[in-house]
Amino acid sequence: MKNDERASIDERWGGDLPAFIRFGGFVATGNCSQFLERVSQRVSRLFQYNEAGFPDVEYIGQVIETETLQRFRFQPSYTDRLYGELATYFSPGVIRYEANQRLRGDPEFLELQRAEQSVEAGLRGHAALQEARALPDVKAARAKEEQSLPARMQKHFANVFLERLAVLEAIFRILPRESKSATQLKRDVRRFLVESGIGLDLDGDPPRFRMLDEPLLQAGVIDNLLPRLAQRHPEGAKELIECYHRVVGGSSLDSVFGEAFKTLEEIARKETGNPSFIFDERNIAKHFPKVHPAIQATLVKLAAQRGDEGAHGRRSPDPHEIRYLLFAVCNIALLIIDYPRD
Repeated sequence: MKNDERASIDERWGGDLPAFIRFGGFVATGNCSQFLERVSQRVSRLFQYNEAGFPDVEYIGQVIETETLQRFRFQPSYTDRLYGELATYFSPGVIRYEANQRLRGDPEFLELQRAEQSVEAGLRGHAALQEARALPDVKAARAKEEQSLPARMQKHFANVFLERLAVLEAIFRILPRESKSATQLKRDVRRFLVESGIGLDLDGDPPRFRMLDEPLLQAGVIDNLLPRLAQRHPEGAKELIECYHRVVGGSSLDSVFGEAFKTLEEIARKETGNPSFIFDERNIAKHFPKVHPAIQATLVKLAAQRGDEGAHGRRSPDPHEIRYLLFAVCNIALLIIDYPRD
C-alpha cells in the first residue's frame, strides 16, 4: 500500500491530509515560478496589512508552523516579520535552492562522491585530482549521476512545490471562514493557477487543492510521461504538457490534437534518425516492426485524424474526444521512447 493510501484511511489525520502526501507522484508542470512569484507577493500582502484582522499576527506564524508539520519554520526577528518570511518562503529562487540541496542526498550523488573520494584518498594536488576524475569508475558514476539529474531535479522540485501548497492550505484553514480575506485569497490563487497553466484548482471550505479534469490522464500518462520524456526530448515533453493543459483548462480545441501529433512526429524523427518520418504504413513497418499489427493500424488511423484530413466535413471533435486522442498521443510517445532497438 502506498503512503498516500495509508494516510487516506488513517483517521488521525483528521481529514487534513497534507498536499505533499495527497498528491503522490505529482509532476509540477506549467509555469511554476510565475505562480510562486504571484503567491509570494499575495500572501505577504495578506499578513503585512493584516487583511484578516488577526489580534496577533506573529502568533499566526506559530500556528502556520504547527499546521504544516513544520514545513514552514517561523523564525521572526526585528527586521523580518511573518510577511517577510512568507514572501521568502514562496519565492521561486528559494524553492529551486531547496530542490538542489535535496539532490545531494540522492543515491546517485552519494555514489559519485564515494567513487571520487576512494580514488582521491591517496592523491594530492590539482593534477592528481584531474587524473582521479578521469578513471573509469569515477566517469561511470558521474555519467549515471548526470543522466538521472533532470528526472531527480523534477521530482525534488515537485516535492518542494507541494510543501508550499500545503502551507497555502494551512493559511486557508486559519483564515476566518467565508471572510472577505479568505474569499479574495481563493479567487487570486485560482487566477494564478490558470494564468500559469498549472493543472490544479481549489475546492471546499476551507479550500483544498485538487487536480483538474482527467485524473487518470494526469496520474497514469502525463505524470508518467514527463520525467522520462524530458530527459531525451525536453521541448517535446513541454509541448505535449501544454496541449494537455489547454484541454483541461477549457481552451479552444480546434488545433490541439494537430499540434500534439506534430510534436509526436518530431519525437519519432529524433528517435528513428529519419528526418522525414511520418506515421504511415511504410515508415511504421520500417522503424517499428516489432509493434503489434493492431497497434500499427491504430497509429495510421490516428495520423489520419489531423487537420482537414480528420475533419471529414464535420465539426471539430468534442472535448471528451480530444482528451481521448491526446491520451493516445501520450501513450504513443511512451511507446516510442521505450521501443527496443538492437
